[in-house]
Amino acid sequence: MVYDGECGICRYWVTYWQDLTEDRVIYRAYQEAATAFPSIPVSAFQRAIQLIEPDGHVYSGAAATFRVLLHAPERTAWWWCYSNLPGFAALSEWAYALLARRRNLLNLLSKLLWGPSLRAERYRLVSWIFLRVFGVIYVAAFASLGVQILGLIGHDGLLPAGEYFEAAHQAFGNSAYRLLPSLFWANSSDTALVAGTVVGVVLGLLVVLDRWTRLALIGLFALYLSYVHAGQDFMSFQWDSLLLEAGFLAIFLTGGSKIVVWLYRWLVFRYMFMAGLVKLLSGDPT
Repeated sequence: MVYDGECGICRYWVTYWQDLTEDRVIYRAYQEAATAFPSIPVSAFQRAIQLIEPDGHVYSGAAATFRVLLHAPERTAWWWCYSNLPGFAALSEWAYALLARRRNLLNLLSKLLWGPSLRAERYRLVSWIFLRVFGVIYVAAFASLGVQILGLIGHDGLLPAGEYFEAAHQAFGNSAYRLLPSLFWANSSDTALVAGTVVGVVLGLLVVLDRWTRLALIGLFALYLSYVHAGQDFMSFQWDSLLLEAGFLAIFLTGGSKIVVWLYRWLVFRYMFMAGLVKLLSGDPT
């Protein structure tokens, strides 16, 4: 990627692209690199950034900005839009040419929208902290279940899980396994119900200690899902659904995916929005 090294807003965006592409792309100012590419006029470097690929193909302007993102994880959709969406390429090149002639405007917009410096988002630290705290939440959830599970759904509990699963199988046949996925189909004895909470606490501690985190999160999700379906009326609250969905997303957060970060934001929005909607639709005048 060759850019104007004397242009402040060019350096602003190049720094961001460097963060995204890391060592997969070489960045050089045209003031020092122009002689290495005699086939490209200096005026072209002055007018727009140039992306020169290993096979010698050159992309300029907006095409270069989107093409370079092919080397940035989770940013490749921009080049697909440029290549496939009708009108996207033409509009992008028009906007690029407009802002290239008015770099002060581009500088103002960039600083206004993204601040004095634009750096690639990094979620490693906050993801690590989130998962450790999430492990604590799992420990609390399973410890809480452990001291009351027999009274709720044990053999002599208020709503015995064994009788519930038997009734579900009689009503739905083999479809019951799909409708009520639970490990306790195999064994819903008091020993199994209590043992599951102990295993849940241990797996939660593994997440807290950052040991076999993804495997532990998979086990925690499967266990809690099992208790939600076995727990009937006692496990049908909003926080149970919230823990299940947050726990499912946490499995993939261990891979550092930014998509999962956005899915968590979507989860928080839905949770808050629906909590408010329930109040508005309740019919209570206050």
